Amino acid sequence: SMANHKNEKPGTLSLSRRSLLKLTGGVVVGSVFGCSDDPPQELPLDAAAAPDMSADTSMDLGTDTAPPPDLSRPDQRPLDSATTKALPGPIFFVHFSDIHIGSGSFALPALTYGLNTVLPSFPSIPVVATGDLCETGNDAKNWAVYQKAIDGAKLKANDYIEVPGNHDGLLDGALNNYVKYTLAGRNAHGTNGLYHRVHQGRRIRIVALNTCSGGNVIMDSTGYLTSYQVDALLLQIANDPVKADATIVLGHHPPTAPMGLATLGTDKNLRKLLKATSAAAYLHGHMHMHYSNWESKTLMTQAPSLGNPSEGIPGATVPGFNIFALDQGPVARVCWLSGDKTNVSAQWPHVMITRPADLNLGKKLTSTATNPWAVPLTKKSTGNVLHAGVFAPTPMVSVTYRVDAGAWLPMKKVTDYYRAEFTAPDKSSCQLEVQAQDSKGSIRSDKIKVALA
Repeated sequence: SMANHKNEKPGTLSLSRRSLLKLTGGVVVGSVFGCSDDPPQELPLDAAAAPDMSADTSMDLGTDTAPPPDLSRPDQRPLDSATTKALPGPIFFVHFSDIHIGSGSFALPALTYGLNTVLPSFPSIPVVATGDLCETGNDAKNWAVYQKAIDGAKLKANDYIEVPGNHDGLLDGALNNYVKYTLAGRNAHGTNGLYHRVHQGRRIRIVALNTCSGGNVIMDSTGYLTSYQVDALLLQIANDPVKADATIVLGHHPPTAPMGLATLGTDKNLRKLLKATSAAAYLHGHMHMHYSNWESKTLMTQAPSLGNPSEGIPGATVPGFNIFALDQGPVARVCWLSGDKTNVSAQWPHVMITRPADLNLGKKLTSTATNPWAVPLTKKSTGNVLHAGVFAPTPMVSVTYRVDAGAWLPMKKVTDYYRAEFTAPDKSSCQLEVQAQDSKGSIRSDKIKVALA
Protein backbone atom coordinates (compact mmCIF):
# COMPACT_ATOMS: atom_id res chain seq x y z
CA SER A 1 0.00 0.00 0.00
CA MET A 2 0.98 3.63 -0.29
CA ALA A 3 1.39 3.82 3.48
CA ASN A 4 4.16 1.27 3.30
CA HIS A 5 6.42 3.22 0.99
CA LYS A 6 5.43 6.87 0.68
CA ASN A 7 7.97 7.98 3.27
CA GLU A 8 10.79 5.80 2.04
CA LYS A 9 14.07 7.47 1.16
CA PRO A 10 16.16 6.32 -1.81
CA GLY A 11 18.97 5.48 0.62
CA THR A 12 16.88 2.68 2.13
CA LEU A 13 17.36 0.78 -1.11
CA SER A 14 21.15 0.83 -0.61
CA LEU A 15 21.66 2.05 -4.16
CA SER A 16 24.46 4.48 -4.93
CA ARG A 17 24.20 7.28 -7.47
CA ARG A 18 26.47 5.29 -9.80
CA SER A 19 24.44 2.08 -9.51
CA LEU A 20 21.20 3.97 -10.03
CA LEU A 21 22.50 5.45 -13.23
CA LYS A 22 23.26 1.96 -14.53
CA LEU A 23 19.90 0.43 -13.72
CA THR A 24 18.01 -0.39 -16.89
CA GLY A 25 15.24 -2.85 -16.04
CA GLY A 26 16.27 -4.67 -19.23
CA VAL A 27 14.98 -1.91 -21.49
CA VAL A 28 16.40 1.60 -21.80
CA VAL A 29 19.67 2.64 -20.17
CA GLY A 30 19.05 5.22 -17.48
CA SER A 31 15.31 4.63 -17.19
CA VAL A 32 15.08 3.62 -13.53
CA PHE A 33 14.51 6.49 -11.13
CA GLY A 34 11.88 7.60 -8.69
CA CYS A 35 9.46 10.46 -8.32
CA SER A 36 7.13 11.68 -5.61
CA ASP A 37 3.58 11.16 -4.44
CA ASP A 38 1.06 13.70 -5.66
CA PRO A 39 -1.66 14.50 -3.16
CA PRO A 40 -5.07 15.46 -4.54
CA GLN A 41 -4.54 19.16 -3.82
CA GLU A 42 -2.13 19.24 -6.78
CA LEU A 43 -5.05 18.75 -9.15
CA PRO A 44 -6.38 22.20 -10.07
CA LEU A 45 -9.20 22.54 -12.59
CA ASP A 46 -8.66 24.86 -15.53
CA ALA A 47 -11.08 27.76 -15.68
CA ALA A 48 -11.75 27.30 -19.38
CA ALA A 49 -14.34 29.47 -21.06
CA ALA A 50 -17.30 27.58 -22.43
CA PRO A 51 -17.23 27.46 -26.24
CA ASP A 52 -20.19 28.28 -28.43
CA MET A 53 -21.75 24.85 -28.93
CA SER A 54 -24.93 26.08 -30.64
CA ALA A 55 -23.87 24.69 -34.01
CA ASP A 56 -23.62 20.97 -34.70
CA THR A 57 -19.89 20.52 -34.27
CA SER A 58 -19.90 17.14 -32.56
CA MET A 59 -16.92 14.83 -32.67
CA ASP A 60 -17.80 11.16 -32.55
CA LEU A 61 -14.79 10.31 -30.41
CA GLY A 62 -16.72 9.54 -27.24
CA THR A 63 -17.94 11.91 -24.56
CA ASP A 64 -17.55 12.10 -20.81
CA THR A 65 -19.84 9.80 -18.83
CA ALA A 66 -20.33 11.80 -15.65
CA PRO A 67 -21.67 11.52 -13.04
CA PRO A 68 -20.80 8.87 -12.02
CA PRO A 69 -17.47 8.85 -13.88
CA ASP A 70 -17.07 5.07 -14.28
CA LEU A 71 -20.03 4.18 -16.49
CA SER A 72 -19.56 1.74 -19.35
CA ARG A 73 -18.11 3.14 -22.56
CA PRO A 74 -20.73 4.63 -24.87
CA ASP A 75 -20.96 3.68 -28.51
CA GLN A 76 -18.29 5.60 -30.41
CA ARG A 77 -19.71 5.34 -33.91
CA PRO A 78 -17.66 7.54 -36.27
CA LEU A 79 -19.12 10.01 -38.70
CA ASP A 80 -20.45 8.69 -41.99
CA SER A 81 -17.49 8.83 -44.34
CA ALA A 82 -19.67 8.97 -47.47
CA THR A 83 -21.27 12.38 -47.10
CA THR A 84 -21.05 15.72 -48.85
CA LYS A 85 -21.68 17.65 -45.62
CA ALA A 86 -18.94 20.15 -44.75
CA LEU A 87 -17.40 18.29 -41.82
CA PRO A 88 -15.25 19.78 -39.04
CA GLY A 89 -11.59 19.33 -39.77
CA PRO A 90 -8.86 17.54 -37.83
CA ILE A 91 -7.32 18.78 -34.59
CA PHE A 92 -3.53 18.33 -34.41
CA PHE A 93 -1.03 18.01 -31.56
CA VAL A 94 2.77 17.83 -31.63
CA HIS A 95 3.97 15.10 -29.27
CA PHE A 96 7.47 15.43 -27.78
CA SER A 97 8.80 12.93 -25.25
CA ASP A 98 12.01 11.97 -23.47
CA ILE A 99 13.95 15.16 -24.19
CA HIS A 100 16.54 14.35 -21.49
CA ILE A 101 18.29 17.72 -21.18
CA GLY A 102 21.70 16.98 -19.63
CA SER A 103 21.98 13.46 -21.09
CA GLY A 104 24.44 14.35 -23.84
CA SER A 105 25.32 16.78 -26.58
CA PHE A 106 22.27 16.08 -28.77
CA ALA A 107 19.43 16.81 -26.33
CA LEU A 108 19.56 20.62 -26.27
CA PRO A 109 20.08 21.01 -30.06
CA ALA A 110 17.15 18.63 -30.63
CA LEU A 111 14.91 20.64 -28.30
CA THR A 112 16.07 23.90 -29.88
CA TYR A 113 15.27 22.55 -33.34
CA GLY A 114 11.90 21.38 -32.07
CA LEU A 115 11.08 24.81 -30.66
CA ASN A 116 12.58 27.00 -33.39
CA THR A 117 11.83 24.98 -36.54
CA VAL A 118 9.24 22.30 -35.83
CA LEU A 119 6.72 24.34 -33.87
CA PRO A 120 6.59 27.30 -36.31
CA SER A 121 5.83 24.69 -39.00
CA PHE A 122 2.70 23.72 -37.02
CA PRO A 123 1.20 27.15 -36.30
CA SER A 124 -1.30 27.40 -33.45
CA ILE A 125 -0.96 23.68 -32.73
CA PRO A 126 -0.33 22.71 -29.08
CA VAL A 127 2.56 20.57 -27.87
CA VAL A 128 2.35 17.76 -25.35
CA ALA A 129 5.62 16.73 -23.67
CA THR A 130 5.28 13.35 -21.99
CA GLY A 131 8.06 13.28 -19.45
CA ASP A 132 11.78 12.83 -18.92
CA LEU A 133 12.28 16.47 -19.76
CA CYS A 134 15.64 16.40 -17.98
CA GLU A 135 18.15 13.63 -17.42
CA THR A 136 18.66 14.28 -13.71
CA GLY A 137 15.75 15.86 -11.91
CA ASN A 138 17.66 17.21 -8.91
CA ASP A 139 20.26 18.93 -11.11
CA ALA A 140 19.11 22.56 -11.20
CA LYS A 141 21.51 23.33 -14.06
CA ASN A 142 19.61 20.94 -16.36
CA TRP A 143 16.32 22.55 -15.44
CA ALA A 144 17.66 26.07 -15.93
CA VAL A 145 18.69 25.12 -19.47
CA TYR A 146 15.29 23.56 -20.13
CA GLN A 147 13.39 26.56 -18.75
CA LYS A 148 15.50 29.03 -20.75
CA ALA A 149 14.69 27.15 -23.97
CA ILE A 150 10.96 26.97 -23.25
CA ASP A 151 10.72 30.60 -22.14
CA GLY A 152 12.77 31.71 -25.12
CA ALA A 153 10.14 30.20 -27.40
CA LYS A 154 7.49 32.27 -25.57
CA LEU A 155 5.39 29.18 -24.86
CA LYS A 156 2.40 29.20 -22.53
CA ALA A 157 1.21 26.45 -20.22
CA ASN A 158 -1.95 25.72 -22.23
CA ASP A 159 0.04 25.53 -25.48
CA TYR A 160 2.92 23.41 -24.14
CA ILE A 161 1.52 20.78 -21.79
CA GLU A 162 4.01 18.82 -19.70
CA VAL A 163 3.82 15.70 -17.55
CA PRO A 164 6.67 14.30 -15.44
CA GLY A 165 8.80 11.26 -16.19
CA ASN A 166 10.86 9.11 -13.86
CA HIS A 167 14.09 10.97 -14.74
CA ASP A 168 12.45 14.23 -13.67
CA GLY A 169 12.46 12.90 -10.08
CA LEU A 170 16.03 11.59 -10.17
CA LEU A 171 17.69 10.94 -7.74
CA ASP A 172 15.76 11.71 -4.58
CA GLY A 173 12.27 10.77 -5.75
CA ALA A 174 10.96 14.33 -5.53
CA LEU A 175 9.59 16.52 -8.29
CA ASN A 176 10.53 19.80 -6.65
CA ASN A 177 12.53 21.03 -9.62
CA TYR A 178 9.86 19.87 -12.04
CA VAL A 179 7.33 22.07 -10.23
CA LYS A 180 9.81 24.95 -9.98
CA TYR A 181 11.03 25.05 -13.60
CA THR A 182 8.29 23.68 -15.86
CA LEU A 183 5.43 25.68 -17.31
CA ALA A 184 3.05 23.27 -15.61
CA GLY A 185 4.56 23.86 -12.19
CA ARG A 186 4.93 27.61 -12.59
CA ASN A 187 1.32 27.96 -13.71
CA ALA A 188 -0.35 26.02 -10.87
CA HIS A 189 -0.95 22.80 -12.83
CA GLY A 190 1.31 20.85 -10.49
CA THR A 191 2.41 17.37 -11.53
CA ASN A 192 -0.98 16.38 -12.98
CA GLY A 193 -4.34 17.90 -13.75
CA LEU A 194 -6.77 18.95 -16.45
CA TYR A 195 -6.33 21.14 -19.50
CA HIS A 196 -8.82 22.06 -22.20
CA ARG A 197 -8.40 22.98 -25.84
CA VAL A 198 -11.16 24.63 -27.89
CA HIS A 199 -10.68 24.34 -31.65
CA GLN A 200 -13.26 24.82 -34.39
CA GLY A 201 -15.99 24.96 -31.76
CA ARG A 202 -14.99 21.64 -30.19
CA ARG A 203 -13.67 21.24 -26.67
CA ILE A 204 -10.91 18.69 -26.14
CA ARG A 205 -10.17 17.66 -22.57
CA ILE A 206 -6.53 16.79 -21.90
CA VAL A 207 -5.84 14.76 -18.76
CA ALA A 208 -2.23 15.03 -17.61
CA LEU A 209 -1.01 12.18 -15.35
CA ASN A 210 1.95 11.64 -13.09
CA THR A 211 2.72 7.98 -13.78
CA CYS A 212 5.76 7.96 -11.49
CA SER A 213 3.85 8.68 -8.30
CA GLY A 214 4.83 5.69 -6.17
CA GLY A 215 7.43 7.61 -4.17
CA ASN A 216 9.92 4.77 -4.54
CA VAL A 217 12.88 4.68 -6.92
CA ILE A 218 12.27 1.18 -8.27
CA MET A 219 8.49 1.50 -8.43
CA ASP A 220 8.66 4.75 -10.32
CA SER A 221 11.15 3.35 -12.84
CA THR A 222 8.50 0.92 -14.08
CA GLY A 223 5.69 3.38 -13.59
CA TYR A 224 3.18 3.77 -10.79
CA LEU A 225 -0.18 5.51 -11.02
CA THR A 226 -2.00 5.94 -7.72
CA SER A 227 -5.71 5.27 -7.47
CA TYR A 228 -6.31 8.48 -5.53
CA GLN A 229 -4.77 10.53 -8.35
CA VAL A 230 -7.17 8.94 -10.83
CA ASP A 231 -10.17 9.25 -8.50
CA ALA A 232 -9.44 12.93 -7.85
CA LEU A 233 -9.21 13.62 -11.58
CA LEU A 234 -12.44 11.74 -12.25
CA LEU A 235 -14.16 13.78 -9.56
CA GLN A 236 -13.04 16.99 -11.23
CA ILE A 237 -14.24 15.72 -14.58
CA ALA A 238 -17.59 14.72 -13.10
CA ASN A 239 -17.99 18.22 -11.65
CA ASP A 240 -16.94 20.01 -14.84
CA PRO A 241 -20.02 21.91 -16.04
CA VAL A 242 -18.90 21.96 -19.69
CA LYS A 243 -18.96 18.69 -21.62
CA ALA A 244 -15.90 17.69 -23.62
CA ASP A 245 -16.26 16.52 -27.21
CA ALA A 246 -13.24 14.24 -26.82
CA THR A 247 -10.67 13.31 -24.18
CA ILE A 248 -6.99 12.46 -24.58
CA VAL A 249 -4.80 11.29 -21.70
CA LEU A 250 -1.08 11.99 -21.26
CA GLY A 251 1.40 10.01 -19.20
CA HIS A 252 5.02 8.96 -19.30
CA HIS A 253 4.84 5.18 -18.94
CA PRO A 254 3.28 2.62 -21.28
CA PRO A 255 0.50 0.49 -19.79
CA THR A 256 1.76 -3.00 -20.65
CA ALA A 257 5.23 -2.96 -22.23
CA PRO A 258 8.32 -3.92 -20.20
CA MET A 259 8.96 -1.17 -17.65
CA GLY A 260 5.27 -0.27 -17.87
CA LEU A 261 2.42 0.26 -15.42
CA ALA A 262 1.30 -3.38 -15.58
CA THR A 263 4.50 -4.47 -13.81
CA LEU A 264 3.09 -3.27 -10.51
CA GLY A 265 -0.56 -3.54 -11.48
CA THR A 266 -1.42 0.14 -11.63
CA ASP A 267 -2.39 -0.12 -15.29
CA LYS A 268 -5.86 -0.87 -13.88
CA ASN A 269 -6.01 2.71 -12.62
CA LEU A 270 -5.11 4.02 -16.07
CA ARG A 271 -7.74 1.83 -17.71
CA LYS A 272 -10.35 2.99 -15.23
CA LEU A 273 -9.66 6.55 -16.33
CA LEU A 274 -9.65 5.67 -20.04
CA LYS A 275 -12.94 3.82 -19.73
CA ALA A 276 -14.68 6.47 -17.63
CA THR A 277 -13.79 9.25 -20.08
CA SER A 278 -14.11 7.17 -23.28
CA ALA A 279 -10.63 8.48 -24.07
CA ALA A 280 -9.74 8.68 -27.74
CA ALA A 281 -6.05 8.12 -26.99
CA TYR A 282 -3.34 7.67 -24.39
CA LEU A 283 -0.11 9.44 -25.40
CA HIS A 284 3.11 8.43 -23.63
CA GLY A 285 6.86 7.90 -23.93
CA HIS A 286 9.52 6.17 -21.78
CA MET A 287 10.57 3.41 -24.20
CA HIS A 288 12.31 5.77 -26.67
CA MET A 289 10.56 4.26 -29.69
CA HIS A 290 7.47 4.91 -31.79
CA TYR A 291 4.55 2.52 -31.90
CA SER A 292 0.76 2.49 -31.74
CA ASN A 293 -1.72 -0.18 -30.74
CA TRP A 294 -5.40 -0.35 -29.87
CA GLU A 295 -7.25 -1.14 -26.67
CA SER A 296 -10.88 -1.20 -27.76
CA LYS A 297 -11.29 2.16 -29.56
CA THR A 298 -8.53 3.93 -27.61
CA LEU A 299 -5.25 4.50 -29.46
CA MET A 300 -2.25 3.81 -27.24
CA THR A 301 0.55 5.70 -28.95
CA GLN A 302 4.16 6.23 -27.93
CA ALA A 303 6.59 8.85 -29.22
CA PRO A 304 10.30 8.23 -29.74
CA SER A 305 12.89 10.12 -27.73
CA LEU A 306 13.39 13.65 -28.99
CA GLY A 307 16.83 14.15 -27.50
CA ASN A 308 18.26 10.85 -26.27
CA PRO A 309 18.13 7.96 -28.75
CA SER A 310 19.16 4.70 -27.10
CA GLU A 311 22.08 2.98 -28.79
CA GLY A 312 21.85 -0.76 -29.23
CA ILE A 313 18.13 -1.01 -28.49
CA PRO A 314 16.08 -2.05 -31.54
CA GLY A 315 13.53 0.56 -32.49
CA ALA A 316 14.94 3.21 -30.16
CA THR A 317 18.08 4.35 -31.99
CA VAL A 318 16.57 7.21 -34.01
CA PRO A 319 15.30 10.43 -32.41
CA GLY A 320 12.04 12.02 -33.43
CA PHE A 321 8.58 13.16 -32.42
CA ASN A 322 4.97 12.25 -33.16
CA ILE A 323 2.12 14.16 -34.71
CA PHE A 324 -1.23 13.23 -33.21
CA ALA A 325 -4.63 14.16 -34.65
CA LEU A 326 -8.32 13.72 -33.90
CA ASP A 327 -10.61 13.47 -36.90
CA GLN A 328 -12.80 10.52 -37.83
CA GLY A 329 -10.79 8.75 -35.17
CA PRO A 330 -7.41 9.23 -33.48
CA VAL A 331 -4.33 9.17 -35.74
CA ALA A 332 -0.59 9.19 -34.96
CA ARG A 333 2.39 9.51 -37.29
CA VAL A 334 6.10 9.76 -36.52
CA CYS A 335 8.53 12.36 -37.85
CA TRP A 336 12.16 11.30 -37.51
CA LEU A 337 15.11 13.57 -36.80
CA SER A 338 18.54 13.18 -38.37
CA GLY A 339 21.96 14.78 -38.12
CA ASP A 340 23.99 15.53 -35.02
CA LYS A 341 24.35 18.31 -32.48
CA THR A 342 25.60 20.72 -35.16
CA ASN A 343 23.02 19.93 -37.83
CA VAL A 344 19.65 18.65 -36.61
CA SER A 345 16.99 18.23 -39.30
CA ALA A 346 13.64 16.54 -39.86
CA GLN A 347 11.79 15.01 -42.80
CA TRP A 348 9.81 17.72 -44.62
CA PRO A 349 7.16 18.15 -45.70
CA HIS A 350 5.29 16.11 -43.10
CA VAL A 351 2.16 14.60 -44.65
CA MET A 352 -0.55 12.94 -42.57
CA ILE A 353 -3.91 11.65 -43.77
CA THR A 354 -6.45 12.00 -40.96
CA ARG A 355 -9.68 10.98 -42.74
CA PRO A 356 -10.81 8.33 -43.68
CA ALA A 357 -9.38 6.16 -40.91
CA ASP A 358 -6.36 4.09 -41.92
CA LEU A 359 -7.18 0.38 -41.78
CA ASN A 360 -3.53 -0.42 -41.00
CA LEU A 361 -2.99 2.05 -38.14
CA GLY A 362 -1.93 0.17 -35.02
CA LYS A 363 -0.56 -2.96 -36.71
CA LYS A 364 2.96 -2.52 -35.39
CA LEU A 365 2.51 -4.84 -32.40
CA THR A 366 -0.14 -7.25 -33.67
CA SER A 367 -0.17 -8.10 -37.35
CA THR A 368 -3.86 -8.94 -37.26
CA ALA A 369 -4.93 -5.70 -35.53
CA THR A 370 -7.08 -3.29 -37.50
CA ASN A 371 -8.22 0.23 -36.79
CA PRO A 372 -11.66 0.07 -35.08
CA TRP A 373 -12.48 3.47 -36.58
CA ALA A 374 -11.93 2.23 -40.14
CA VAL A 375 -15.58 1.83 -41.16
CA PRO A 376 -15.86 0.54 -44.77
CA LEU A 377 -16.94 3.02 -47.41
CA THR A 378 -19.54 2.11 -49.98
CA LYS A 379 -18.20 0.84 -53.30
CA LYS A 380 -18.62 3.28 -56.20
CA SER A 381 -19.84 5.98 -53.78
CA THR A 382 -19.07 9.65 -54.44
CA GLY A 383 -18.41 12.56 -52.11
CA ASN A 384 -16.20 10.62 -49.73
CA VAL A 385 -14.22 13.08 -47.59
CA LEU A 386 -10.41 13.12 -47.53
CA HIS A 387 -8.51 15.21 -44.96
CA ALA A 388 -4.75 15.60 -44.64
CA GLY A 389 -2.36 17.70 -42.59
CA VAL A 390 0.67 19.01 -44.50
CA PHE A 391 3.40 20.84 -42.61
CA ALA A 392 6.85 22.25 -43.40
CA PRO A 393 9.06 25.24 -42.56
CA THR A 394 8.63 26.44 -46.17
CA PRO A 395 5.46 27.05 -48.25
CA MET A 396 3.78 24.31 -50.24
CA VAL A 397 3.91 24.32 -54.03
CA SER A 398 1.28 21.61 -54.45
CA VAL A 399 -0.79 19.12 -52.46
CA THR A 400 -2.47 16.39 -54.48
CA TYR A 401 -4.12 13.01 -53.93
CA ARG A 402 -4.88 9.89 -55.87
CA VAL A 403 -6.95 6.73 -55.46
CA ASP A 404 -4.88 3.62 -56.10
CA ALA A 405 -2.71 4.34 -59.16
CA GLY A 406 -5.12 6.90 -60.63
CA ALA A 407 -4.48 10.46 -61.69
CA TRP A 408 -3.17 13.00 -59.20
CA LEU A 409 -5.87 15.52 -58.28
CA PRO A 410 -5.59 18.78 -56.31
CA MET A 411 -6.62 19.23 -52.69
CA LYS A 412 -7.96 22.49 -51.26
CA LYS A 413 -6.49 24.10 -48.16
CA VAL A 414 -9.00 24.75 -45.36
CA THR A 415 -7.56 26.56 -42.31
CA ASP A 416 -4.75 24.24 -41.10
CA TYR A 417 -5.50 21.16 -43.23
CA TYR A 418 -6.27 20.08 -46.81
CA ARG A 419 -9.57 18.64 -48.05
CA ALA A 420 -10.92 16.83 -51.10
CA GLU A 421 -13.80 14.53 -52.04
CA PHE A 422 -13.22 11.29 -53.90
CA THR A 423 -15.11 8.44 -55.54
CA ALA A 424 -14.58 4.96 -54.10
CA PRO A 425 -13.77 2.26 -56.67
CA ASP A 426 -15.70 -0.97 -57.12
CA LYS A 427 -13.28 -3.10 -55.10
CA SER A 428 -12.98 -4.59 -51.61
CA SER A 429 -10.39 -1.96 -50.64
CA CYS A 430 -8.38 0.90 -52.06
CA GLN A 431 -5.27 2.92 -51.33
CA LEU A 432 -5.40 6.68 -50.81
CA GLU A 433 -2.21 8.68 -51.18
CA VAL A 434 -1.58 12.36 -50.50
CA GLN A 435 1.58 13.92 -51.89
CA ALA A 436 3.02 17.32 -51.06
CA GLN A 437 5.85 19.33 -52.61
CA ASP A 438 7.38 22.28 -50.79
CA SER A 439 9.13 25.31 -52.19
CA LYS A 440 12.52 23.60 -51.78
CA GLY A 441 11.43 20.84 -54.14
CA SER A 442 11.10 18.17 -51.43
CA ILE A 443 8.31 15.68 -52.11
CA ARG A 444 6.83 13.36 -49.51
CA SER A 445 3.57 11.47 -49.18
CA ASP A 446 1.35 9.46 -46.86
CA LYS A 447 -0.65 6.36 -47.83
CA ILE A 448 -3.54 4.62 -46.14
CA LYS A 449 -5.67 1.56 -46.83
CA VAL A 450 -9.45 1.97 -46.88
CA ALA A 451 -11.95 -0.90 -46.75
CA LEU A 452 -14.90 -0.86 -49.16
CA ALA A 453 -18.18 -2.78 -48.95
